[in-house]
Amino acid sequence: MKKITLLAAIVLALLGCKKEEYEGSIPTCIAEKLSTFKKNDMAIAAKTMIHDGERVFWLQYDMTNVGCGGQIYTNEDCEVVCKHGFRALAIELNCPSEDSPDWEVIWEK
Repeated sequence: MKKITLLAAIVLALLGCKKEEYEGSIPTCIAEKLSTFKKNDMAIAAKTMIHDGERVFWLQYDMTNVGCGGQIYTNEDCEVVCKHGFRALAIELNCPSEDSPDWEVIWEK
């Protein structure tokens, strides 16, 4: 009986854990976009990093099943600084690496 109680306590503790979220300052325009983004079924994560001396934000979508998809990176003023992977639009060459260890997670599904 003690083992069942202990196991139940561990399971409840793990289920109650919340993913850590970014504690830095989030500009108002990014916070507004993030609010809508979180409701999107294809939303994976929101990330931020310093790229070329500027803080950039990446609202990462799951583009696995979308043939013409891509990613958009914005600055703190919500201006697009880079589009990556779009077939219909020009790809800007100075995009941050999606695999960079410098990305900080703001929100994750």
